[in-house]
Parts: sequence; structure tokens; C-alpha cells
Amino acid sequence: MANLDPKDPVPAGSTENFVSFHISELGFIMERRHFHAAIYRHQSTDLSLTSGPRSMPYIHELLNFENRKVVMFNLDELLMELFHLAEPGSIRVAIIAGLGIFGEKYRDVVTGMLDSRYGDCAGNALAFRIGSDGAIQGIAWSELRLLPAGLRTFLSARGIMGCRFVGEGMEYILDPAVLALPSLTSPALEVQS
Repeated sequence: MANLDPKDPVPAGSTENFVSFHISELGFIMERRHFHAAIYRHQSTDLSLTSGPRSMPYIHELLNFENRKVVMFNLDELLMELFHLAEPGSIRVAIIAGLGIFGEKYRDVVTGMLDSRYGDCAGNALAFRIGSDGAIQGIAWSELRLLPAGLRTFLSARGIMGCRFVGEGMEYILDPAVLALPSLTSPALEVQS
């Protein structure tokens, strides 16, 4: 996440491009700079991985993208559980990010995990599944708000970095790396036989 730290303000009038999408009536935005492609997921392959050495929370599909397979993180499912939301629409969109979103501290850990579990997949990208149309919009940094101090630490540790008030509603600012990291570094979910 670029900068919501009040100790390090951004220049007045600065804007950033964000990817925005909705699940049920709740809005979410993520910085556009994290993603290099967005595609309709008409050719994703369901891995049906609920047990075994390749199973991981929120990873059930591979995406065919540019003649290679990319592991897809189910962002919809995570957000539906976190916010107790109804199923998203039937639109099948994926946005693709390079593993640089995890920063120097975690990029190699995530790369190693993806290689060990999904060696036949692209080792430099991760797809994020969203079930609604995403849109790119320029948003002024001055429109973004920190979360209340009592909730900030708890929510930011889960990838919810702030919010933006739009009309009568609110959009949550998400950090996709923080949202996905626990699933990508957790041990395999083994089903006891």
C-alpha cells in the first residue's frame, strides 16, 4: 500500500489509479500499480484441491494466461468470509499481479512455495479472482481515510488498509499481498483419512 501514513503525507492534489469492484453491496479498491493484466476467466481450470500437498486456502483454480498456467487466489471467497457477504455475481474476472507485490521480504518465500506446490505453473505471477466487473478509476489521495485507531492494527494485519466514503456508501482499501500472504505461506490443508 503506498501511503496512508499521516506522518508521510502525499503532495496535495495527488491521485492514484485504483481497481474498484463490488461484492454484494460492499465496495473495494486496490492500487492499480500492483496489477499488469485483467482478463475474463472463461478458460480457468478448477483444480478441486481441497486436500493433499497442493491444497491451500482460497486456491482452487489455475488460470490459462499467455500460454501458461497461473495460480489463482480466490479473493472473492476470502472477502465473502471476512465480511459475511452473499455470493458475488456470475462475472468471472481475474487480475494478474507479479510476485513483486510481496516485497523483498516475502517475494522469495512465496516464489518458493508456488514452485514447490505448483512447479508446472508460472512462478512469477499470481491471479486474483473477483466475481464482478472491475473498473480503473483515478482517486485523489485526499479522499482516502485511515481506519479508526482501535481497529487499524487488527484490520491492516488482514489487508484492509483504509476506506473511502462514496456518496452514502464506503469502499475498503485492500492490500492484495497482505490478504493473500497467510494462505500462500500456510502449511497444506490435509484431510484425515
